[in-house]
Amino acid sequence: MKSPNRDLLVLVKDDTMSERAIEQEVKKLNTMLMHVETSDSFLNAHEVIDLNKFQITRNRNQVRIVSKEKQFRPFIFFSNLN
Repeated sequence: MKSPNRDLLVLVKDDTMSERAIEQEVKKLNTMLMHVETSDSFLNAHEVIDLNKFQITRNRNQVRIVSKEKQFRPFIFFSNLN
């Protein structure tokens, strides 16, 4: 996978970290985020709340279908399960 172009803010507690150590830390963070930010993880961590039908859907296929819609319908929300 290609590493995404993103801005990360890394706070260092002490001044003893070298520039190379900070670069390695950022690379590790990027690889970790690439594995976590997948559609599979999104489907596992969210549910769909449909206020039109008064339903809560946790089914992965249904969440995938709603998330792929080009035009979202009103009063349908994604809720994070964390």
